[in-house]
Amino acid sequence: MDSVPNSENITIRDLLQHTSGLNSYGENSEFTDEYYSNTEKKYTRDDFINAGLAIPYKIDDYGNHKYSNTNSLIHASIIETITNQSIGEEYRQRIFRPVKMSNTYYKPETPNDTTAIIKCYRDGQPIDLEKVNLSSNAAGGIISTLGDMMKFAHWVLANNYQIPMSSELIDNFTVDDKTFRYGLGLEEITNMYGTTLLGHSGGNPGFIHEFYFSTETSEIIIFYFNQWPNDVEFHFREKLETILQRYR
Repeated sequence: MDSVPNSENITIRDLLQHTSGLNSYGENSEFTDEYYSNTEKKYTRDDFINAGLAIPYKIDDYGNHKYSNTNSLIHASIIETITNQSIGEEYRQRIFRPVKMSNTYYKPETPNDTTAIIKCYRDGQPIDLEKVNLSSNAAGGIISTLGDMMKFAHWVLANNYQIPMSSELIDNFTVDDKTFRYGLGLEEITNMYGTTLLGHSGGNPGFIHEFYFSTETSEIIIFYFNQWPNDVEFHFREKLETILQRYR
């Protein structure tokens, strides 16, 4: 997109490991407030990308780890331009079908398929998942099940789907004495009770999920929570440490 600041320097690798410096559309509160309150307007992926780009870009952020869902949306548009296929079809051909994830689909392209969706809540009130998953789009707009995510984890662990995690692809940072490395769409956490975890966390109004596995022990941890406690942050890291202490 011509409107992307610093586009002459930002690479696909920057988008994947969140070193582009671009702001996430979720930080544009004016846009998100309008989105969730406007029941008439139809939104597109470009609307969300432009909402992120509307926030002033800071050149000093380029090259540093700064998580931004705008990166994933731009990356999806690049894939579609190169392959001449939708991002949903690329997911199906490259991941869902080879892994036999029969209950997994890209929600923005299947608006009438709700067979795998349970009710989700924000502050105790059910929410419109159609809007939530459209806003996620290629930054997390996939609906799946615990069983299918287990299939995906075993697929990765069996090296049928190779995900590069090398030092040249990863930005290192530390939070609470834990070392994090972010590579091609995956986060690596070391020093977690004697093991290294690989995966990703995420959430939107209505749900929180965490998906990690150990490449050393083949342990798999999948956590789904169908509520979004708006008034208090859900500390999954603490729950994860409790799980590892109790069951390892």
